Amino acid sequence: MKWILRGSKKGSALMAEDLGISPVSAAFLFNRGITSRGAALSYLNPKLEDFGNISELEEFKRACEIIRISINNNEKITVYGDYDADGVMSTAILIKGLRGLGAKAEYYIPDRFSEGYGLNMRAVKKLKDGGTDLIICCDNGISATEECGYIKALGMKLVILDHHSPHKTEDKELLPEADALIDMKISGCGYSFREFCAGGLCYRFIRGLYDSLNKQIEREAELFIFAAIATLCDMVELKGENRVIAHMGLRLLNSEKNTNPGIREIITIQGVLGKKITDYTVGFIIGPFINSAGRMGKAADYMDIFLSDDLTRVRELADRLKILNESRKNLTEEACKKVLGSVSEENPDKVIVAYEPDIHESIAGLAAGKIKERFSRPAIILTDGEEYVKGSGRSVEVYDMFKAVDGCRDLLVRFGGHRQAVGLTLRKENIAELRRRLNEGCSLNTEDMEEKIYIDKELGFSQISLELCSELEKMKPFGEGNSAPVFAARGVYIKCIRFVGKNRNFVQFVFFHEKRELRGVGFGIFDKLKSFVISEYGLDKWEEVYSGNGVMQFFADIVFQIEKNVYNGKVSVQISLIDFRKS
Repeated sequence: MKWILRGSKKGSALMAEDLGISPVSAAFLFNRGITSRGAALSYLNPKLEDFGNISELEEFKRACEIIRISINNNEKITVYGDYDADGVMSTAILIKGLRGLGAKAEYYIPDRFSEGYGLNMRAVKKLKDGGTDLIICCDNGISATEECGYIKALGMKLVILDHHSPHKTEDKELLPEADALIDMKISGCGYSFREFCAGGLCYRFIRGLYDSLNKQIEREAELFIFAAIATLCDMVELKGENRVIAHMGLRLLNSEKNTNPGIREIITIQGVLGKKITDYTVGFIIGPFINSAGRMGKAADYMDIFLSDDLTRVRELADRLKILNESRKNLTEEACKKVLGSVSEENPDKVIVAYEPDIHESIAGLAAGKIKERFSRPAIILTDGEEYVKGSGRSVEVYDMFKAVDGCRDLLVRFGGHRQAVGLTLRKENIAELRRRLNEGCSLNTEDMEEKIYIDKELGFSQISLELCSELEKMKPFGEGNSAPVFAARGVYIKCIRFVGKNRNFVQFVFFHEKRELRGVGFGIFDKLKSFVISEYGLDKWEEVYSGNGVMQFFADIVFQIEKNVYNGKVSVQISLIDFRKS
């Protein structure tokens, strides 16, 4: 892992003095491009007033008018969603919002296994035959030019609310035929903020629709929470309006205004009821639970978790989804083992394209993410679908996977996504050619593919306090574009190491630096620590230390985060170790 210390920024000391915050917090803000007083105040105090005026968009006005007429004419509206957390939350937002206006609104979410992502001809024909007058696509549609043309040919109206990038031919964007098309990724869309996920966009749209009709949204907090879950799960940048949505949504999740029975039941089942709900809780506990519906079953079968007020129905569905979630965990672990076995540890490709026909197709994206993290390079995992090979890709920061795969569009049956993640379908005989082209066209060098950790500031233990922890907590939620603060210290004396937990792979430390002792923990540090002790002191020493019969003490430079630890009602500061090297 390469350590990169961000340079001290001119002006951060003045900002600290001006805003009455610590130099550490000011450095954090400057490192994330927040360099003016106004930007800092907006960042530290996100509020609804920070939203732009979406109602000024011509496509928005057109979409509102189409929906208003459909409601007045009692036409059937079908929301066509997607089966991941963002798509499910988007669908729930639109259905609740539309029904609140008296709309005859239903939803359609395609089956991942038999239909795949996005619009398809059979589904479109089925909706037409079922009496649908207006289709509203959410989290899909921008790439479905043929299917959208079919919708119009059948005489249905079409509104698209998407956040994916449109396909391009040379410098021209290929846009689908629609009565109204709202996607901030389209060039010249007319809106200043472009990084919404579908859930965030749908919430902003519904709120604007109600404003245009001079109506109040009933139980609006539920829709805001849905949008926050989508925003935190879809890995969009937590800047601008996304930060407002995520920050305020988490506040609502932790308040009595969290009235959605389904969300409360998921929180209960996942064992976090009564605990503070954070960005981590949403991204790694709530989000994967919701995703399990589409990964392991049919997402449409579980929509009532979020739409129904019947507690018996909600609990029955949530209990079933819990079983799917456990299955998803096991299958992911098995898939990662299989893929790791097929990838060269010594000399992996710049762009890993692994074909494992027997893994569950819904797990491909999760496996791609794990492989990307393991090798610090782009990864695409492919497996057999019902008719074609299907897969998902996850990318490193400096590699635009959407652009690269889009350049191989002639090899693909279907394709969509964005810079950091793609989904694709292709014929088996094209796998080798896809792998060859992606690697021959890849300009990533060794440095690009080296795992990096960006350090905000060197921080001596004398500067660490509960007050600083509280101040840094105001920077939450953390995620894409707003990474958690990371610090480094040189010459730290590691006084004690203990191994605890069920598998004894959770590490506890006692650190000493600048005449101060702090306790700490290490998540994911076990393997590196084991290799370090064996290489420096031998296998016997490792076995001694690991068994608890030996002591290991040494000086190290460390990279870490600081956090509050609550034990028996007592609050203290602790170190969360990320990486270390012998001093």
